[in-house]
Amino acid sequence: MNKVLWFIYADNITTTKGGFKVMAASSYPMHGSKANWSQLVSCSSPREVILGSNIEHQMYCHLLCGLRNSDSLDGIRAPYAISLINVFSLLESRWEQLCDDLEHGVPSSKISDVVMKDSVTEVLGGPQPELSRRIRVICEDKNWGGIVYKLWPNVRYIRCVTTGSMKQYYPRLKHYAGEVPLLGGDYFASECC
Repeated sequence: MNKVLWFIYADNITTTKGGFKVMAASSYPMHGSKANWSQLVSCSSPREVILGSNIEHQMYCHLLCGLRNSDSLDGIRAPYAISLINVFSLLESRWEQLCDDLEHGVPSSKISDVVMKDSVTEVLGGPQPELSRRIRVICEDKNWGGIVYKLWPNVRYIRCVTTGSMKQYYPRLKHYAGEVPLLGGDYFASECC
């Protein structure tokens, strides 16, 4: 089964003074007694990453899991284009640490959530020196144009909102995507609530 590198987060639920839960729209399906995890069966990251409490650590772990599953990824998803811009910025600045983590088979010691770290360690499946070398060679070039196809050769699409206020991020996202098509399959608006 092909996997999807899905940058989804189900954290930061707060309760208003009136007792209403406030959360991101992407968090809603993952909470409560009727949580529907079956829609995430193809996600390359474990549930513990999605439920983490530190967005930067979650993003890093999603990316690390996606790199580990680089040959079996079919698509890359995020709710909004800005999310993926942040991911690729993280890749540009932390690719050496990501390669070290793959080489040693454990996430960075900077990942403080033990449950999330243990679940990612399991996904890594031990040291991956060959994969680490391949990714290192690609990233050392520091040519980020078309990086999606270079790192994930089987990815057929990137799906996120690139319209409305996200339209400004389209050119930069397209730079990273190269020839990989950008799909906008979701529509979010405050009027839909």
